[in-house]
Parts: sequence; C-alpha cells; structure tokens
Amino acid sequence: MKRTLAAVSLALVAPRLAVVRRQEEERRLAAEEAHWRKEEERRRKAVEAELLGAARKMTSSSPGVREQGHRAAVDTVARRGLPPEVKAWADAFKAECDRAWAEVESRRVVTEIRATQVDFQGFRRVLVNPPLNAVLQLPFATRTGYQGTVVVPAGGR
Repeated sequence: MKRTLAAVSLALVAPRLAVVRRQEEERRLAAEEAHWRKEEERRRKAVEAELLGAARKMTSSSPGVREQGHRAAVDTVARRGLPPEVKAWADAFKAECDRAWAEVESRRVVTEIRATQVDFQGFRRVLVNPPLNAVLQLPFATRTGYQGTVVVPAGGR
C-alpha cells in the first residue's frame, strides 16, 4: 500500500516538476542571452568609439596626426576582425581629409596685423586733493593688443 501511494504521488508530482525544471531552464537561457546581447552591444560601442576617435584624428590639420588616425583605424579593423569595407572607408576618408586640407593650406595668406581691444571696466573714484576732499570719477579700461605676423585663410573659390 505504501509503495502504491508513493508511486501515485510521484506520478502526480513528476509532470509538475518537469514543468518547473523547464521554466527554470528557459529563464536561465533568457538571462544568458540577455547577458550576451549586452556584451555584444558593449563591444559594438567600443569599436564605434575607437573608429570615431580615429576619424577625429584623420580630420586634423596636422599630416602626422592624420596618419596616426588612419593607422589607428586600420589597426582597429585588423584587431577586431572587421570587414574589409571598413578599411576601404578609412582609406577613402583619409584621402578626402588630405585633399581637403591641401586645398585649405593652398589658400592661405601671410599678413602683418596690429590688433587692439579695449574693454571698459567702469569708473574709479580718485581723491584729488585731500584737504578739499575733491573726488573725481575717472574711466577705467583694460587694453589688450597683438602685433605680429599671422596666417589667415584667403577664402573664396
């Protein structure tokens, strides 16, 4: 009788245990999938940040910095195993930046400049004659100036 009762109880509980185990396994798999999705998104953002930093360097006015940016982009492509189209983009982008800066640099003019800026600060009270207690309000300003040679864009097309 005991065996039959245990067998019946097990027969009633076994399907429910199977459902619970299956639900636990589904939850575990969903959590693992969410983890890998987040990890993949983090990696994608890291690659984007690396390529964006390299692209910023490639837009620099300095040829050396542009070359550093191009090398950084090519290294990122090699290290991360990105498709060859990304390297082709980096090559084309650097070539375009070099062309644009060559055009900008060819249109520069060297000129002599003498610039002065005066900023009005307000009035100051000045005691002129202590026995008479005469007070004058004099304007107070700061002067900033530059005199030298500068390189400016020539402008126009």
